[in-house]
Amino acid sequence: MTEEMLGGQHHNDESDTEPSVKKALATADLVRDTALIRHLLEQVAAPIRAYHEFMKRERPVTCCSECGGAGYNLAVANRRCSKINSEQRCNGTNAIAKEISDWDECALCQATGYHRNKECPNCKGVGYIFVTRDKVTV
Repeated sequence: MTEEMLGGQHHNDESDTEPSVKKALATADLVRDTALIRHLLEQVAAPIRAYHEFMKRERPVTCCSECGGAGYNLAVANRRCSKINSEQRCNGTNAIAKEISDWDECALCQATGYHRNKECPNCKGVGYIFVTRDKVTV
């Protein structure tokens, strides 16, 4: 605004504004900026989540009773495990574990099988952890 529009007086917004009004305006700006930042982060996170879902590994359907090795083929269920440990074949049996409740997603790799561009040390690259159940005798 010009001085003529203000009746010949020079108007300075910063010096004439009371401290409580300044604080309220600053708070309103902060709230608006925070909401904008939250909105932008949600926009960025959506494609990341979708990409991550695409990277999840298939849930295994068998689990070795001895070494805990996961398998993806039901044709080998109830047969001897074929994993090699210390140059010897595992003596375990591939048990059927095809229920969703048999497996938990690995918390470290989030079911991708990879952590920091390497095989996940927690699930050994499977992406899932077999849920062991204690047998209850009645």
